[in-house]
Amino acid sequence: MSEDLKYHKSGLFFASLADAYIEKGMYEDAAELLKEGITLHPEYTYAHRLLGICYFQLKDLAGAERELKLALRDSSDLTARYYLARVYLLQNRIDDAKATLDEINRIDPDSKEAFEIRKELAHLTGEETEEVVGVTQILKELISLPAIDGAILLEKDGLPIASEGVAEDEELSGFISGIANQSSLTGAEFGIGEVESFSITTKGRCLINIVGPDAILTILTNHLDREGLAALYGTRFSERIRAFLER
Repeated sequence: MSEDLKYHKSGLFFASLADAYIEKGMYEDAAELLKEGITLHPEYTYAHRLLGICYFQLKDLAGAERELKLALRDSSDLTARYYLARVYLLQNRIDDAKATLDEINRIDPDSKEAFEIRKELAHLTGEETEEVVGVTQILKELISLPAIDGAILLEKDGLPIASEGVAEDEELSGFISGIANQSSLTGAEFGIGEVESFSITTKGRCLINIVGPDAILTILTNHLDREGLAALYGTRFSERIRAFLER
């Protein structure tokens, strides 16, 4: 890896290379490259942010906190603050997470990062955010329609945002997220683009999944002969949910 640093005269390309490793899930390789690069460029906040993300993914929360705090020297780095808030949430440090959320809101209160931290805080504290309340109401309308027996809105990492009519929402969210992410990787590998929707039939029911930029809407129907109707409703309501969250 040191050869990569020597090859590029600026010495800063190591961070871009590490970012590529992170995209591939090669967190240990990325961390080694970043540590070597940071010894040459200790003030490079972007590299500290990437190293913090590596440590976060490797479940080294102390290392993640240390590096992400160094990245905060960039007052506009929303991503570093997002991961730092997640570090605090995993440690149940609610006050620190709220203080970091305040910084995220200062940068961009309508960002995806702000929404996700508000939602995770609400989950831990038992409070519901305005976004979750609104999405839940939309899901209630959805499952009142013919052929719809349940619905989940989940993040692409498998964390359920809201659900109606589904008892095992966390288990299903993890299952659906795994399939969606693997499909996305396969699509990219073979150059066939992003997966926009897919369905799974199991045990007399069908799971119809509409994949958005940041979330997945899963529709459950026990009426296998009306799968097409359920998919149509799912597409329409996914657009409505997206419009609500982007308002």
